Amino acid sequence: MTESEEEIVIELEGASMTEDVRMQYQVETGSELSDVFDQYAAFRAIPRNNLEFCFKGVAVKPNHSPASLGMKEDDNRIQVKLTGDSLVDATVADACASGQIQTVMDLIVKNDGLHLRRIKWTDVDGQELCTPLVFIAIDFGHNDLVKELLPLHKDIINTLQDEAGDYTALQWASFAGNLGIIKTLVEDGGAIPDEEALSLAREYDHPDVADYLFNKIDMYSNLENDDEIMEKACREGDNKRVKELLGQGYDVSKFKDEEGKWLAFSPMFLALKNGHLEVIQIFAEMGISLDTSDEEALPKAVTE
Repeated sequence: MTESEEEIVIELEGASMTEDVRMQYQVETGSELSDVFDQYAAFRAIPRNNLEFCFKGVAVKPNHSPASLGMKEDDNRIQVKLTGDSLVDATVADACASGQIQTVMDLIVKNDGLHLRRIKWTDVDGQELCTPLVFIAIDFGHNDLVKELLPLHKDIINTLQDEAGDYTALQWASFAGNLGIIKTLVEDGGAIPDEEALSLAREYDHPDVADYLFNKIDMYSNLENDDEIMEKACREGDNKRVKELLGQGYDVSKFKDEEGKWLAFSPMFLALKNGHLEVIQIFAEMGISLDTSDEEALPKAVTE
């Protein structure tokens, strides 16, 4: 067997933000390492020209082979380091995750547009994500860093999104549930509260965030009449607006059928179905009773 036909297992070792990355490849000792480098780069989803390969502290070129490097079975490890934009991205992502304000801001100054670039990073649950830097600071709860980044996003805070285009910065913060950061985004950064942000806060059980956003959102600006407003208020649990409408003489009797039973789409049942017992209490205080003990009297949509 010739030298080029002999095979050796080589190991490429690099690092991600959370762990060492080791990959093994079986190659012919006389073969160039270019294909191995390409495979490793593809696996890491990093441009190959942003990777530096070293064996025993010496740079390895793609046309090198295990034989030309003097590799042996027990001496077969190539160290991989990030360079270029990939090194910058990894460094700034790590700095954002750990709240290193000075490091983050220095890198932004030295790398034009870095604050807008979608950077790969890993959250505390080990999920790999790709977002602008402010999302990382939000996710790890670094409010002071968010404050430093906001001036760079003055005109785009409501349009800046994660790679998938699913969330704005405020919606991401609502998902994370940090009220301090929510207030920073809204009161200092000009983020506009929306119903999606409110929905995320409720879905992921952040009641303090939900209450804050609820009081900042005008949910009724596009509604045409009091019926639509009452329906929305009962569905959302807006005690203040329900009480206001009832105090203005809103007529709820229109939601009764010929037998005097409340219809399934009546405001009271919308409140009941969505668990807003305080709204039910407001109706009761206004003399509008709802007997929930008799399932026969309740609309099917409520009892199911």
